[in-house]
Amino acid sequence: MKDLVFSESNSVFGLCLKRCNIRKVHGDIEKFDGDGFDLNQESALLPFSPVMILNKWEDYYYIKTHVATGWVDSNCISILKRNQAKTLFYPDEFCIVTEPVVTLCGKEFYMSCKIPLKDNMLQIPYVENENLSFYSCPIKEGCHVGYLAFSRNTVLSQAIKLKKMSLSGELDV
Repeated sequence: MKDLVFSESNSVFGLCLKRCNIRKVHGDIEKFDGDGFDLNQESALLPFSPVMILNKWEDYYYIKTHVATGWVDSNCISILKRNQAKTLFYPDEFCIVTEPVVTLCGKEFYMSCKIPLKDNMLQIPYVENENLSFYSCPIKEGCHVGYLAFSRNTVLSQAIKLKKMSLSGELDV
């Protein structure tokens, strides 16, 4: 995540703990176009997405990620200490979720989530008394250690997995 700069001493970083919407405006104000798309919806954050927090208004953070900038519900984000952020955003060892949805320690993770490894165990985040902690889970099917090879076959294989899930109605992200 080259967009998040660790050298800025006043930067505040956070970790998305559950899927949440990135919106153009704070709050849940919906504005639909003729095709039924919410014009205030920018994107969505997946669990374990790192964010830079730029501002706060009531129960919302204005955040920056590698894909979008906008407002998110602050209940979705856990504030990180600077050393936690650097370790989580750039882990030495990690797994990538390769299935549309994988349940790890009771939490759903979606395809492309990057999960740190420690002693060959997945580090799954949770918040207790406003402190970020981690469950250790064994690596299971649907998690690949390191990045997948960038090849035509890999891209097609991952796309087919998503297509099958969306056609069956099992995928709702």
